[in-house]
Amino acid sequence: MGKIVRKRLFYLYLCPTWQDTREAVRARKNIKTVYNKGGRKTKSRMGLLSLVVGGIVDANKAIKQNKAKNDDTTQTVSIQNKYSIELPEFFKPTTKLNDEASLQYWNKTLDCGVTVIDETKSDFFKALEILREESPEFGKDKSLIDNYCSVAICNMFDIDNVIIESRDDLTINGHNAITLEVFQKRTFLKDAAHYRVGIIEGKDTMYQINIVVGGTSIKHIGDRLDEIIKSFKEL
Repeated sequence: MGKIVRKRLFYLYLCPTWQDTREAVRARKNIKTVYNKGGRKTKSRMGLLSLVVGGIVDANKAIKQNKAKNDDTTQTVSIQNKYSIELPEFFKPTTKLNDEASLQYWNKTLDCGVTVIDETKSDFFKALEILREESPEFGKDKSLIDNYCSVAICNMFDIDNVIIESRDDLTINGHNAITLEVFQKRTFLKDAAHYRVGIIEGKDTMYQINIVVGGTSIKHIGDRLDEIIKSFKEL
């Protein structure tokens, strides 16, 4: 896929807190065991502090995960009279996930984020023309939404490193839609990343809903992710 196409189309911010998590892993690796003059094994102050802080952070995350699992309250977010979507209350607005997105919400503690990218159909047709300059037969036997889905997935992921666990073709509030469940194991973290992707064909616009959940939070809020996508309404 050419550089122009990759720049023109869409990408997914992989994990809102990957930098924080990577630094935490580094900190734990810096826990050193030292020996005093008497030969007794002790932990360095830095190591003990890291353990204490890590334990507090993990405990706080577990509390918030359980709270999120049992909290059914939602908020309706409307964007520029284009669309609305229902999000759990624990999501807060941000500008750190994806500059191309018209909606960006996250919860840093739970390692989860939601973005929505909207692209006019006319712009997408132009992108397809560029693609077909390189691959003339690309998507000629597929529907518009199938082509959009294929391009979105290629731009979001390194296909060799992900597993598309499920795909559903459905209708969401009167619109053709595709939902995908994607699993990715990243090399620089212990925890896996879980994704829900929703592709929705509007009247004149294509929408891409991207939800990413890192670490263990998927066990607590996984059931909420499909509800978010299915709440989408074009206004």
